[in-house]
Amino acid sequence: MEVCCGVFDAEAHWRDSNLIGLPSVANADRQWFVSSLDELLLPLVPRGGSLLTYFRPDPDLLQYWHDVGLNTNHAYLFEGPAEAEPIGEPTNLFQVLLDKSDAEVHALFGATAPTIRPYAVIEPFPQLAKRFEPDANVPDVSAVRRVNSKAYSFEMHAKIGVPSRGHLVQNSSEFKRAAESIRGPVVVKDFFGVSGSGSLLLESAWQIQRIARHIEVHENQGGSCGFLVEPLLPRALDFSSLYEISTSGVKHLISVQQFQNNGFCFAGSHTASETLVEELTRDGYFETTDVVLDEIRRSGYHGSVCIDSMILTDGTLVPVIEINARKSLSLVSFHLDEFLKPFGLTSFFSSLELSADCSVNVGTILRGLESNGQLWSRGARSGIVPLSGNTLRVISDRHRESGSYRSRFYFSVVAEGQNEFGDQVDRIKGTLSASGIRVLS
Repeated sequence: MEVCCGVFDAEAHWRDSNLIGLPSVANADRQWFVSSLDELLLPLVPRGGSLLTYFRPDPDLLQYWHDVGLNTNHAYLFEGPAEAEPIGEPTNLFQVLLDKSDAEVHALFGATAPTIRPYAVIEPFPQLAKRFEPDANVPDVSAVRRVNSKAYSFEMHAKIGVPSRGHLVQNSSEFKRAAESIRGPVVVKDFFGVSGSGSLLLESAWQIQRIARHIEVHENQGGSCGFLVEPLLPRALDFSSLYEISTSGVKHLISVQQFQNNGFCFAGSHTASETLVEELTRDGYFETTDVVLDEIRRSGYHGSVCIDSMILTDGTLVPVIEINARKSLSLVSFHLDEFLKPFGLTSFFSSLELSADCSVNVGTILRGLESNGQLWSRGARSGIVPLSGNTLRVISDRHRESGSYRSRFYFSVVAEGQNEFGDQVDRIKGTLSASGIRVLS
């Protein structure tokens, strides 16, 4: 049986513990939130397969998924935060599974050894995979780490003949020189940053000096520096191409997804129009990504690949912004579209940051959407498909004493055409507000 599961902060596992990070605000809920995201892998579960989550999925959400025909075979490791807290903050799901006895694994998946399909390859996944399948062909974690580094994406520019707009810096002096050489706003990227974390926009000499001093202080404490410094590009359109590289090196294009960002944060994704794909074909984009994929394979990686790309306001195509050698939220968006295709519908995968009273959970949202005629059901031509319950339940459980919490709710907007997406998102904001939920972004 194929089992989809994973750790959504893989970048934190790939980065060297000695690598200097960018200044950030501490968030005590971050690990609990990240460990709640694995519900989003549900659309990737193949027929007959199963979803493994760190926490028990919300029963109301499971029932809804079952009612609309999504695969609801599932297993989980912990009931909720109260059960998980004795072992500390949420830890690596693969390590928890590896530590289980054969009898405990059989209780989760049955007598047949599972085939684990990970969101991303981190330690100790190779050991776990070989426990269940001794001949499993898993890429070496060192190769996965290398391919996912921003430095690798940057160095790819020379291999595909694209001018580089930025600088790789390895100490505070190099950082200061690189940042000061750029006219206009400067973007600093952590080698292993991820959407919403690991990038800073610097718009003044004072900000550049502040970051240079931050790096210098940590260097003096023995930290190592590694950042990508580049100008803020005037983007007109963000998109990604999704591929699968087989163990034998065969490359398969899965989809092109157009996505929206809110600053440096992923805000939503939908299948790209035929017009965009035709334009990319004419511009030789897919020949370029073919070269990129060959390099990735030669670097020792096979599996899911997401290549983030961009078209600038002057029409310039930037074929490689970032390489993610793992599954992605854009891939979730694609599989939702595949699920909806027989109904003649399409979808827009998105999320909203919320603040709510701790009594509010995904069941509250489901009932509010249903009463307003917004909850999608089979036969409906539009609506909302909720995709996350634990991002609300787990965080609210941790804040019972304070009485309120902040988290993020993930969903898919279902419609007959992409021109309907905006109106649907506006409507869900109104429904949430009427349920006593504050929409922050």
